[in-house]
Amino acid sequence: MLTYFLGIGDRHLENLMIERTGKLMHIDFGFILGKDPKPYPPPIKLCREMVDGMCGLVNQNKFYSKCVDIYKYLRKYAKLIINLLQLMIDSGIPDITPDAIEKMAEKFCLNENDEAAERHFLTILDESVTALFAKITDIAHKWATYFRK
Repeated sequence: MLTYFLGIGDRHLENLMIERTGKLMHIDFGFILGKDPKPYPPPIKLCREMVDGMCGLVNQNKFYSKCVDIYKYLRKYAKLIINLLQLMIDSGIPDITPDAIEKMAEKFCLNENDEAAERHFLTILDESVTALFAKITDIAHKWATYFRK
């Protein structure tokens, strides 16, 4: 879920690795804070295959519940995360700008109560899992990778 808040872009299945313990981990963090080379990226790069790999479609409600728990946990530390990024504005990292941090802060829904923020996040999860354009770009990426070989 942290990839959602930090706006990690260029998420596709080739940017996932599986550890020996079975945990999934993202690699390739070249695009952050909303920068994404693909047009119309979903709010969270979360395709059916990822949900399958983490819990299976049968346990999708359990998966959503865990995602919401993580979202609520990170919301508790939103001000700390935002302040740490604000301290990095002068770091020379081009993507860390006041506008980018403000957009990231909006994802925490700090003006909403917990229940409203939860509903908002569940909507984001649904939009992300069913995002059609993300599926199309994944297919295009697979073909492009295939022809580069």
